[in-house]
Amino acid sequence: MDFGYAEMFQYLQYLTAAIILLYLFFKEHKFIFLVWSFFHLVLFADDAFQFHEGFGAQFVQAFGVRNAFGLRGQDFGELAISALLGLFFALPILYHLFKGDERSQNVTIHYIILTGILIFFGVGIDILHSLLKFVPGSSVLTIVEDAGEIIAGSLIVWYSFYVLVKREIQ
Repeated sequence: MDFGYAEMFQYLQYLTAAIILLYLFFKEHKFIFLVWSFFHLVLFADDAFQFHEGFGAQFVQAFGVRNAFGLRGQDFGELAISALLGLFFALPILYHLFKGDERSQNVTIHYIILTGILIFFGVGIDILHSLLKFVPGSSVLTIVEDAGEIIAGSLIVWYSFYVLVKREIQ
């Protein structure tokens, strides 16, 4: 567990979103809120306890994944584990996206967009940094990655509060 201020703030963001969404699930009895709550709880656990790094290393050893395309085998292992975690949520999210009521669809669309922003910085910029690590000045990508993740997390918390407040005033 990384106990830096930025990481702790990010953990708080994930937990805040999870708690708000769990509250909404109990108030509205909409399964999609439970799905997104659990999703953010998994983001917290994965980030705080580095599951994708640990299981990614096991994946690399089990399948003999090697370095390729400028990325380490470990990077591929981490991507594989993250993708498996994402696939766990894909079915209920897609169901509510296409078959849910209007509120479930709207909430799902917005969380997909916000999660996409988080993935862009947390995965995309991280991979770009790995590919360009030999380029002078590429360490700035670490700042871009961390800042982007915190901004995306802030947007997720803001949207969660928005959904909650909008519900309360209706």
